[in-house]
Amino acid sequence: MIECQKVKKVYNLGTSKEVVALEEATFYIPKGSFTLLVGPSGSGKSTLLALIGALTRPTSGKVVVDGEIVSKLPEDFASLYRREKVGFIFQKFHLLEELSVLENVVIPLIPTSSPTIYKKAQEVLKRFSIDHKAKSKVRKLSGGEQQRVAIARSLINDPKLLLADEPTANLDKRLTLEFIEILKELKGEGKTILLATHDPRFLELDFIDKILEVKEGYVIS
Repeated sequence: MIECQKVKKVYNLGTSKEVVALEEATFYIPKGSFTLLVGPSGSGKSTLLALIGALTRPTSGKVVVDGEIVSKLPEDFASLYRREKVGFIFQKFHLLEELSVLENVVIPLIPTSSPTIYKKAQEVLKRFSIDHKAKSKVRKLSGGEQQRVAIARSLINDPKLLLADEPTANLDKRLTLEFIEILKELKGEGKTILLATHDPRFLELDFIDKILEVKEGYVIS
C-alpha cells in the first residue's frame, strides 16, 4: 500500500535556516495493516505523514501509495489523490469552529456537487454517535465530540488510507480507549492505518502489525 524509497525532506534548502527533517527513509507498509510511528517530538513523524498524504513533496526519493507515485503529483492531482484515497486525523482536529458539524464533515468532498454528500455525512455522523449535533456549531462541542467529528470527516470519502498525527493527545483515558476501539473496527474493514503517537497504550495493542521508529530523521523498521 505504501512504499518509500530513499525519501529525504529538507526545509529551507540552501539557506541559513536549512533543516533536514527526514533522512533517506526506505520502508514498506502492506495494505490493510495498522502501523505505528513512534519517536520523540521533532523526529520527523509529522513530516513523514505529510509526505505520504501528498501535503508536501520530498526533496529527493519516491513515495508510492496504492501503486501511484504521489511524490511527483502536480497540486491539482495531489488534491484529487487526497480527496479520493486519504483520510486525515490531526492532534488539534483542524475543524472550522464557526461552521456546523455537518458542514465540517462534508469539506473533504468539496468541490463535489453530488446531492448525496449530505446524506453520506449524516450516515458517518450517525456511525460515530454525533449525528444529533449535526446542526451545532463546532465551537460549542466538547473535546470528545470534536474528536468524533474529526474522525467522521476523515472517513466521509471512504478512504483506503487513514493517516493520524497524535490523535489522542487532547483526549482523556475514556475517549482514548473509545478511539482505539474505532481504529480496531476500521482495520477490520480493510483500512490501511498509519498513526504517529507518543501514547504508550498503543504499543500494547494486539492488532498492531508494525512499528516504525523515527529518530533524528531516520526511520528504523
